[in-house]
Amino acid sequence: MEAQGVPKSLCTLTMHNGPVMVVRWASNGKWLASGSDDTLVMIWDLDPNGGGKVWGSDDINIEGWKALRRLTGHESDVVDCAWAPDDRYLASVGLDSRIFIWCGYTLECVRRLDGHQGFVKGVCWDPVGEFLATQSDDKSVKIWRSTDWTLQATVTKPFETSPGSAFYNRLSWSPDASYLCASNAMNNNGAVFVAAVIERDTWNSNMSLVGHENTVE
Repeated sequence: MEAQGVPKSLCTLTMHNGPVMVVRWASNGKWLASGSDDTLVMIWDLDPNGGGKVWGSDDINIEGWKALRRLTGHESDVVDCAWAPDDRYLASVGLDSRIFIWCGYTLECVRRLDGHQGFVKGVCWDPVGEFLATQSDDKSVKIWRSTDWTLQATVTKPFETSPGSAFYNRLSWSPDASYLCASNAMNNNGAVFVAAVIERDTWNSNMSLVGHENTVE
């Protein structure tokens, strides 16, 4: 921060070859993951000897963040990614309808999850790391068990009358992991835009957050 409290740019990361769709810090603050429509997930690490000029610009980087690893496997835009609470895994999703699980230590792919029939646009770990939730344009949320990557549940009811597509389908768990809130849902036969609140274990959605006048993303 500047002395006057004005935010200061520390570094510009320039290795992607397309628009960057998502960035996520690991909870330990060591690594940063980014996903782009160039199909790549990039892992960035702080280089204590870095810094210098920004490529293609006259700007100067105060900190030096280097591309530690390029994670390949997606065949289309990477729309979202999420670190497990203990950073043991990184999950990434995209417009190839695939979910990739990467080891948070070696950064190798440990599993690919298939099951969605449309673009996957949201992914979120529950706070205790037991379940991974994904949401797709196929009008479903899928719950995956992280111990063996089996499909625990598929939730469809809140999304049956939702718009066919949205830019994103972001999800969020409550801090105590009791509820999962999902976007792009509808009430009253498609008349009311809502965020659906899904109860853990039963995976029922009997509550909605109402107030938006267009698609919740």
